Amino acid sequence: MSEAGAGGGRRGPVGDGAFAREPSPTVGAAGALIKANKDFDLLIVPNVGHGTAIAPGYGLRRAWDYLVRNLMGATPPVEYNLSPPAAKK
Repeated sequence: MSEAGAGGGRRGPVGDGAFAREPSPTVGAAGALIKANKDFDLLIVPNVGHGTAIAPGYGLRRAWDYLVRNLMGATPPVEYNLSPPAAKK
């Protein structure tokens, strides 16, 4: 779910707005990791800018799902709706 850098570090989800200029660095890094037979996760969220893929909605839910699976070793709820808290009156 996160983008792994060539050094093996993991970053957050990538919005396809990050590819507005050139997608090849990310695609190249993924290709290098595949060629090196390294495990990595990559989630590209369409129609959002770089750094906003984790904003409330699908990207945030996938980030939480990733943490639940990989840090807790648990199964996250299916298609859970993460929405902002209701405004206080």
